[in-house]
Amino acid sequence: MDYIISTENIWKTYRSDIRVIHAINDVSIKIPRGKKTCITGPSGSGKSTLLHLIGLLTYSTNGEIFLEGEPVQRMSDIFMTKLRREKFGFIFQSQYLLPHLNTLENARLPLLAQNISMEEATNRTIDVLAQLEIDDRTDSKIQELSGGQAQRVNIARALVSKPEILIADEPSSSIDSRLTEEFLQIIDEYQSKWNLTVIFASHDPLVIAENNNEINLKDGKVVSN
Repeated sequence: MDYIISTENIWKTYRSDIRVIHAINDVSIKIPRGKKTCITGPSGSGKSTLLHLIGLLTYSTNGEIFLEGEPVQRMSDIFMTKLRREKFGFIFQSQYLLPHLNTLENARLPLLAQNISMEEATNRTIDVLAQLEIDDRTDSKIQELSGGQAQRVNIARALVSKPEILIADEPSSSIDSRLTEEFLQIIDEYQSKWNLTVIFASHDPLVIAENNNEINLKDGKVVSN
């Protein structure tokens, strides 16, 4: 099988004056390309930390992370940032949509760091918003949207740069089961169309059931894979 991301014996350790916390504890996993993988486990098990590590948002304390077979630990911060922009889309547990920007401006943000014109960035963003059936609200501020519409903007922002890897941290935490099913259907369509690799962190049975591969964590360790 073709694996787009793998880890070998990675640790993420936090130290304070009082104690040492091993948020991720000697984890080795493989993420298959073009499939949906769900990282599961109770609250505090290390799901979000592991997502941040494999999404190149932070460095591991020990061990190695490989992206398409290449080790990332020795890459410069500048190159890591470039990889994140080019290969990853992120849907965070908190949407982090900016209230002073409208729908179009929020969804377009990832493209502003790329070497394309504002016109092209706008057109690409409107295309994605149209596919998500929210292009009629491009001028609306986030506080004027329903929960489902705001989630669509969140999805659009993650997909607008056409990433190879989509990372979603507890994507159903702020929406009900109906909107969760709608969200999963949208992701499924893009996953099929783009051969998108999707990595969820969730304890929601609806999200877990939609995945090809499950990695279960407890106390920062893999207990089943």
